[in-house]
Amino acid sequence: MSDFPLQSNYADVNELATTLETRQLELLEQGEILFVPFDTTTFADLQAAPVEVLYDPLTKRWANNCTLADSWLSRFEEITTACESWLRSYVPKYAREITIDSVAFRAEEEATRTRRFAERDDLLHIDLGGLRPSSGQRVLKLCLNLHETDPRVWALSESWPELLARYASNTKIPNRTREEWTANPQGFLRLFTGDWSPRRPFDTFALRLLNFLKENNHFQARAVRKVQIFPAGSAWLSFTDARSYAQLRGQAALEVTALVSHSVLTLPELSPLAQLEKFGQPSEKRLAG
Repeated sequence: MSDFPLQSNYADVNELATTLETRQLELLEQGEILFVPFDTTTFADLQAAPVEVLYDPLTKRWANNCTLADSWLSRFEEITTACESWLRSYVPKYAREITIDSVAFRAEEEATRTRRFAERDDLLHIDLGGLRPSSGQRVLKLCLNLHETDPRVWALSESWPELLARYASNTKIPNRTREEWTANPQGFLRLFTGDWSPRRPFDTFALRLLNFLKENNHFQARAVRKVQIFPAGSAWLSFTDARSYAQLRGQAALEVTALVSHSVLTLPELSPLAQLEKFGQPSEKRLAG
């Protein structure tokens, strides 16, 4: 498709709320993108980093083949601390149960970057987590367009329930409880299924769904989508686990991926885990619920 509806919804930073209210949290958890008042000039020095960076806050090391000097590690530790503090302040409802899983600096132009098929973000996809699987937690991204002049461009498409329906037309979705979807894989179960990965059943399913979407040429070519424009210097929040999207244009962006526990969500029933649990139930039970 060549002509996509455009969407900006951008407001001047001075017009944005200092903390998220309940209605804004509901919109965020429903899959809407919210622009936020984050001073992106705070991290302007990152534009001096000419390479892609993926930082692991847990190990405090690079998680990719980054060639930056180790002196940059302290800077990314500072960035992690600053972003986590900002998130806890701006979204106080999540403060008790939010964890920064990864910090990425995307230096290259999205329109011309080359990646292995599985790593292509220009294809419609969902996020499974950061460096670690989500285990059913929500995946929240704080994104900053650090470029001084150029916008960043995403394409937004189908939501998690629509994706589940599309997947279910090809593959039966198991009927499992939430506890079963998030259980640690047991040795006998791994022997029975042949899956020796450390992933929980939810994460295994989400990975299969992701691969299905990326490899589905009809979906990639025909899915209804709209283009979201992020102006230079803007910042936004998005739950990228429950709505398919693609990164089409832009460079010099900082992406902070956080995991949010179900216990602090405003609408936990809309989480991918809750909807997957409901979707796998018999149809008459889904309708009754």
